[in-house]
Amino acid sequence: MIADVIEKGTVRPNITSAPHGPTGPVRSQKGHLPEPEEINSRGGNVGYLDGSVQWVPQNQMVEHHATIPHGAIRGYW
Repeated sequence: MIADVIEKGTVRPNITSAPHGPTGPVRSQKGHLPEPEEINSRGGNVGYLDGSVQWVPQNQMVEHHATIPHGAIRGYW
């Protein structure tokens, strides 16, 4: 599985970021961790095991632990 990087809790101080906002990449202010919808993330491309890639709207994405084991960084796909 591969996807555009929509994440919460990266860099120091932490931010939320997404590649597809109204006019391009979006991110929160440093030290703030809003949900991607709050920074106007529109969604992202998700690649599947069969080789297909599909656009998934942000409101259909699910939050996952993006680091192992269950670290602070959250990813959405």
